[in-house]
Amino acid sequence: MVDRLGGKNMKLSDQAMTALTIDIVIIIFSICCIIYAVFFKEQY
Repeated sequence: MVDRLGGKNMKLSDQAMTALTIDIVIIIFSICCIIYAVFFKEQY
């Protein structure tokens, strides 16, 4: 994954924001699952 901040992809701002939002949601969900799994394991 390469970040291009030169402004060449400004036409795809809507698609980029949607993809970025989905990526952030997936990352947050994954982190929450990992934290929950670790916390749940440590209880036993």
